[in-house]
Amino acid sequence: MSNFPPPPVAPIHVERFHAEQVTFAELRDAYPKCSLSELALAVGIPMPEQVISVRHVDEESWPYEDHYRIFQTRIAYDEGVVEMATGRFAKRYFVLYVFPRKKRALPRRYFFESRGVG
Repeated sequence: MSNFPPPPVAPIHVERFHAEQVTFAELRDAYPKCSLSELALAVGIPMPEQVISVRHVDEESWPYEDHYRIFQTRIAYDEGVVEMATGRFAKRYFVLYVFPRKKRALPRRYFFESRGVG
């Protein structure tokens, strides 16, 4: 018997995800108690602890349940506390990352607010 906790996502669901039979959004719905980082780690998204949102390339916007987290991160970005980046995973997903800055930058000219995104 192992002392390690069971993986948060069943291996069959990870296999179905990589076979494009299940989307990331469907995985989120199937595992509501799993954090976004746990799901990202389970399917192999790099740097899962920095992931704040994942969306399919065919979707027009980030998932609704992530909007508040993205809004808060954009405020922190404008204040010079974090950096944001977008990556791709498995050619089918955009991944939104946040990286804390070691040194606070000068406050920015409200990059997101001035574009009507915040």
